[in-house]
Amino acid sequence: MKNVYFSHGTSSEQRLYEDLIIESLKIYGFDVYYLPREFSDDDRLFREDPLALFDENYMIEMYVSNYEGFTGEGTLLTKFGVRIAEEATFIISKRRWEDLISSSNNLLTNERPNEGDVIYFPLTNQLFQIKFVEHNKPFRQLGQIATYQLVCEVMEDSSERFETGIDEIDKIRRDEGYSITFKLTDGLKQINVLSGGTGYTASGTTVTFGTVNGATVAQAAATVSAGVITGIKIIQPGSGYNSVPAVIIGGAGNGATAQAVLAPKGTYKFEEIVTGSRSGAKGKVIRYDVTNKELELIDIVGKFQDGETLVGGTSNAEWVINTFSSIENENDDFNENKWFEDEGDKIIDWSERNPFGEYSNMGEF
Repeated sequence: MKNVYFSHGTSSEQRLYEDLIIESLKIYGFDVYYLPREFSDDDRLFREDPLALFDENYMIEMYVSNYEGFTGEGTLLTKFGVRIAEEATFIISKRRWEDLISSSNNLLTNERPNEGDVIYFPLTNQLFQIKFVEHNKPFRQLGQIATYQLVCEVMEDSSERFETGIDEIDKIRRDEGYSITFKLTDGLKQINVLSGGTGYTASGTTVTFGTVNGATVAQAAATVSAGVITGIKIIQPGSGYNSVPAVIIGGAGNGATAQAVLAPKGTYKFEEIVTGSRSGAKGKVIRYDVTNKELELIDIVGKFQDGETLVGGTSNAEWVINTFSSIENENDDFNENKWFEDEGDKIIDWSERNPFGEYSNMGEF
């Protein structure tokens, strides 16, 4: 039977023990930033959110137990490029975490650090994502838990958004995260149908544009319903328009009229939110090249469409998309997604009904 005159520790002993740990962490540890993850589109099955937002930061001292260097698989050269899979274990005081961080509204649980939250380590200028929280090492000395061990791995970009307000953290995603570069054009923004006319057919109706000096002619197609033109869709916005071209509608019908509209242009502002006029997709501006007419966005939410107008939320600038690739990451020097897709299209003919066999290409079946 356990001796009743001895205890696992009194509250004063526990407090002293915690004070000594906190003092040691402040002496031998590093000041890092703890970034709680805010869910905006939670996947209830896998508990992941590719659109997670990190907009809070808490500076706190942590001890790095990997004194000989980072562990894990390290830097790997794979067939998909270079992958960094370094791991680090951070030790944090339970009391300090409760005092500084546990009140955050972004935490899934306020009882302990959360898997999925991020630690910014200024010494190496890296973001580490918490993979596991160990709360039983050391095993309850003096009858309580005094520290957490956070097993972390270098964070891989999955379109998360960083708006912490600390530039050295936010610029990591600007410089290394997924981005899309849009080629812009001073082409047509949209075509407004003024009168639908009568007697038009879908196959026989044409839409052309009057000549404007220096402009590359746009292309468009009409949508017809019951002989009436209900809309005109821009296929190619053209470029170099400094005046509005005339819209010429041809075909068997008569009476239809339409008017072209040019985007007002303007200058996008750094870090403003840009919205697609048709898709409603959004992104944050990190680069606007006036000379080459290029706009680079990060924190993409939604899918932009070819030929739509990008509207600046602060500047009210409006430019028409000429071309862009949603699979090409401009911030990755080893990224060759576009090249792989183009080369693959040369091998497989996706216009066939069955590109992987011959049976369905031999006629009706």
